[in-house]
Amino acid sequence: MKGGKIMLRNSTSLKIGKKYEGAISEVFKDSDGYWIYLNYGYISTETQCGTIHEYTLADLRKQLKTIRKIEDKDLCRYEYI
Repeated sequence: MKGGKIMLRNSTSLKIGKKYEGAISEVFKDSDGYWIYLNYGYISTETQCGTIHEYTLADLRKQLKTIRKIEDKDLCRYEYI
């Protein structure tokens, strides 16, 4: 944490805009492809959960636009890893 904020861990070349910095906790690549883990309170409207997976960096970049903050009353609908 820096100044009370959760620091984004990004081990890829994906550029994360300020708009999404507070939503994302980690971006990384493993043998299965590229991953984004979202912070609690955010989901991808595409995956309906707090994790995004794609096989290419270009496809992962497209998924950034699916990230949404969810209301406290809706948190119980979604599972976080």
